[in-house]
Amino acid sequence: MRRWTLSRRRVVSTRLRAVGLLWLATFVWALTLPAYKLLLEVWTPLQIQFWRYALATLLVVGLGRLRGPRRTGRDYGRAFLLSLALWVGFTAQTYGIRWTTASKAAFLTSLAVLFGPLLALLVFGRRAVRVTGLRMRALGFYWLLVLIGTGLVTIHEDWTWRWNTGDVLCVMASLAFAVELVLIDRWVTPAQARWYAAFQMVGMTVLTTFWSALTGESLAAPVRPAWAWGLVALLAVFPSWLAFEWQMAAQPRLKTFLASFVYALEPLQGALLSVLLLGEGLSPVQWAGGLLLGGALVGVSSRMMPEPKAWPAARPTVSALARSAA
Repeated sequence: MRRWTLSRRRVVSTRLRAVGLLWLATFVWALTLPAYKLLLEVWTPLQIQFWRYALATLLVVGLGRLRGPRRTGRDYGRAFLLSLALWVGFTAQTYGIRWTTASKAAFLTSLAVLFGPLLALLVFGRRAVRVTGLRMRALGFYWLLVLIGTGLVTIHEDWTWRWNTGDVLCVMASLAFAVELVLIDRWVTPAQARWYAAFQMVGMTVLTTFWSALTGESLAAPVRPAWAWGLVALLAVFPSWLAFEWQMAAQPRLKTFLASFVYALEPLQGALLSVLLLGEGLSPVQWAGGLLLGGALVGVSSRMMPEPKAWPAARPTVSALARSAA
């Protein structure tokens, strides 16, 4: 009896540590939106994107994340397409935050996990039931929650429903992220996850440089204020690298529904942090819409994520690699 009690305590302790570590990862990811909003006051979107991922590239190259087995041309082609989808998503999101609030952006970009099964259905047809693990009725119910939740999040205080450019760009970003998630589920195995994540950081840097050359927009960020450089360095280290490592360590030790619930906290935390740090405001109706989106996120993720015992042979979670570059 004593041995069983000690074993049970160890299991509970391990699970609590895993929950704490996964929550810490989602908290770091949630901080990126208010951080971007602050940086946009002194830097351009391309400057933020370039220097964040240039520093992250130096980090992952220094850590040897691009080393390993010899890669084929198909691997590099897939990694490039993943990088392109991610670049489109983050470019749209960064420009979108310019014209909308970070709190609304937190909810709208979380639609990526919900767009994923819908895109899989369009691409794979009936095979999507097997690919995503979702039934049509369940998907329809979750999308009903999404439509109601999105409508409430974007409603104004005068009860009018107006979308600005930033709102549209954030939804476009979530679509690009969803394309990336479907491709990850199709192409990437757990053993390759770190290499693909590292390649995407390099790809983000190269694609941003290419876009800057096409548009003529300078990547030379101003030396001052110094806090902007410090914040970009933190974005390169924590959300792009450490949070991904925390996720990889924590999620295999958690039940699917519990992990999904922790993930659903990310957009809620992003909105709350934007309110606390930036002074933004959301009405009770908008918070209610955010809760509906969070509920749909829990439902979809819990059906698509593998159970811990199946982790070694399963695909990465639907958002693992996208969040590693978030």
